[in-house]
Amino acid sequence: IHETVHERVCRVMEPSTILASLGRYQETYRTAIFTNNEEQLVHRFLRDHGKTVDTILGAETLSQLKPKPGAFHTFLETVPYQPAEAVFVDNDQQNRNTAASLGFATCRPTTIDEVIG
Repeated sequence: IHETVHERVCRVMEPSTILASLGRYQETYRTAIFTNNEEQLVHRFLRDHGKTVDTILGAETLSQLKPKPGAFHTFLETVPYQPAEAVFVDNDQQNRNTAASLGFATCRPTTIDEVIG
C-alpha cells in the first residue's frame, strides 16, 4: 500500500496536536523533533504545513531507536541543551520512561499545555 507523507505522519505523530503545539510555543522555546521515522519525511510534512523546527533528528542519524537510551544520548549530542532544560513530548510510555530516567520532564502531546502552559 502506498502512503502519502501526510497519511504516514498522521498515523504516527498526531499531527493536529504537534502542529498546534509548534504554533503556540515556537516563538518562546527552541523546538526539536526526535523521531524513529526518516528526517526527510518530517521535513516534508512540516513544509507542507508551513512549519519549521530548530532541529530534526531521525532514524538515519540515530545509533539506536527510541526507547533505547543510546537514541537519547545521540539526540543530546545534537541539541544545545540538557534534559533539565527540555520537555520531552511523546505518545509512547516507554519513550517517556526512558526520557524521564535521563532527566527530561515528559508529557503526552495532549497534556503539553499543562506542562508548558
